[in-house]
Amino acid sequence: MNKLILLKNNDVFTTSLVIAEGTGNEHHAIQQLLNKYKEDFEDFGKLLFTHLKCENKSETRGRKQKIYLLNEQQATLLMTYLKNTEIIRNFKKELVR
Repeated sequence: MNKLILLKNNDVFTTSLVIAEGTGNEHHAIQQLLNKYKEDFEDFGKLLFTHLKCENKSETRGRKQKIYLLNEQQATLLMTYLKNTEIIRNFKKELVR
């Protein structure tokens, strides 16, 4: 399975961290968008999250980080809220694939 998506209880998800990394955004900026427009995202289902140990950044390594699990509609909506830079356009194509 592609690392952009994960399967949980026969549902397909991506995460706020995958979108942040794929679009060149800071994860906290993606989280801020999700929190600011929470009602918009919850029009498409409950906004789920989990806590995972962060392994990427040295200053947060080993600490648990809140990661949102986004269904297809939520991920699509989030992508529409981001600017269409070249990096983001390319990531959108990969996510759709």
